[in-house]
Amino acid sequence: MAMQKTMKDLLKTGEMIILPETYDVASTRCAELCGFKAAVISSGELSMAMNGNPDMGLLTVDDLVWLCEKLCMFAKIPVIVDAEGGFGRPLNAYNTANRLARCGIGGLIITDESEPYLSLRDSKAGVCTKKEGTARMRAAVLGLEGTDAILISRTDVDITKDFDEVVERCCMYREAGADATMVLSLNRIRDLDQRMEVLRKLAEQVTGPKWYPDLSSKEGRPDLDLDALAKLGYQMVGVHFMIAAATYGMVEAGRQVARDRNSLVLDRNMDALPEAAKVLDGTVPKAAYIDAFGLTDGTWLELERKFFDEDFLFAAKSYRMAKVMTMLEKNR
Repeated sequence: MAMQKTMKDLLKTGEMIILPETYDVASTRCAELCGFKAAVISSGELSMAMNGNPDMGLLTVDDLVWLCEKLCMFAKIPVIVDAEGGFGRPLNAYNTANRLARCGIGGLIITDESEPYLSLRDSKAGVCTKKEGTARMRAAVLGLEGTDAILISRTDVDITKDFDEVVERCCMYREAGADATMVLSLNRIRDLDQRMEVLRKLAEQVTGPKWYPDLSSKEGRPDLDLDALAKLGYQMVGVHFMIAAATYGMVEAGRQVARDRNSLVLDRNMDALPEAAKVLDGTVPKAAYIDAFGLTDGTWLELERKFFDEDFLFAAKSYRMAKVMTMLEKNR
């Protein structure tokens, strides 16, 4: 596991932690390059990346484990995973938490939403009962036991319709062992002064760190002051921009490549990026690409050298690693 600081370490500072909503290893690495101290695997972004559709409840625990096995070997920042309702009954929530914890995640979000296969008529406004929600959280806590991962419990009860139940559920989930709480419906309060008042009132009744969903704006301005939120205990906030920015960049560059029938757009635009983020070079990766994506931290190169001597590398089927080594030497 490459994680250098845990979410518990970050929360102890009392500062606001902005978590970009990422969806694969490359986007998480870009979050690191931008200076973010943590990231969150968004079920919405991941569903778009893996399945090509919005978040329709089609992701499985196997999808998350497949990604996190790769991601947590690589990411130096803690990565929180949106695991929806735990993919079934409390026993499933335990299994989900336990499998993801073994990957080395920084934290887990579990919600009290009703199961995707249930209609809204089968549950109260799309959420499970308080008893089942509490059981999910208790199961997830047990699944994370013995690791540095934290649990963020999320309630999907509409705070604009039932503030008291939101408070009750948050307190029950905290008592069940959740490290932090999240109320998904806070952004439904359109009036910003009213929203801030509700945030203050909620903070008075619910202890511990809280997650504010999500960074947004109104009429071209940020909707709330993050420093003010942090003082109330809202120390974590997600922000959705990664997949939208990646799509915009790929479509914009792709249109120029298709129109001009060459890749000069890359040469024109790469110089505008910070050195560490120059990750493209048309055909052959530069040393900056290798540096940015972690091949020069010694791990892979040193392992390869243990298996083959330098002369054999250039003749063996491990020619790709040999080419990487050659490029590194030429660019030093």
